[in-house]
This record gives sequence, C-alpha cells and structure tokens, in this order.
Amino acid sequence: MIALLLLGLMALCAAVPAAMFIINLRRYVSPRFGYVENEYVAVLIPARNEARNIKSCVEAVLASEDVAVEVWVCDDGSSDATTHIVRAMSEADERVHLLHSPR
Repeated sequence: MIALLLLGLMALCAAVPAAMFIINLRRYVSPRFGYVENEYVAVLIPARNEARNIKSCVEAVLASEDVAVEVWVCDDGSSDATTHIVRAMSEADERVHLLHSPR
C-alpha cells in the first residue's frame, strides 16, 4: 500500500514539471537574430580597481558583431588607473561612457 502511494507521489512529481513545460512551450517565442537598424545594446560594466582587465573587457564588448553597442563603465571608487583608462577610451570612442558610483 505504501509502495503504491509512493509510486503515485513520484508520478505526480514528474507530471507537474512536464505539464509546466508543455504550457510554457506553447508560449515560447523564438528570439530574433540579426541586426535591426536603430537598435542597440547597452552594456554596463561595474569596475573597481580593474586597471589590468578593463581595457580588454571594453574592447571585447566593442568588437560585437551584428549589433550596435554602447558601453557604460561604472567606476566604484577605484584607487588604480581604471578611471584614467576608461576616460581615455571614452575620448577615443563615443560608444564608451564613464560613470562614477555614488558613495
């Protein structure tokens, strides 16, 4: 008797996620791919003392293909050259912006 109850409980535990999957599958919309004119992606990079990595990180985002991007770097009070590096990059490329986190 207990074995049948456990078997029924296990079947119910398997049926609920399966039912949710079927319900969500009917609502699923495939993502659009490709470049759409006048659309862009904004990327926010939080940074604190990232002088060694910030330039390559921002350059990797800027190298994105098939989408227009802009990069916002939020400096959280860095004590190294992070701010200077991002500021120089923003002067060279209008897609790069520097923010300062409020304390």
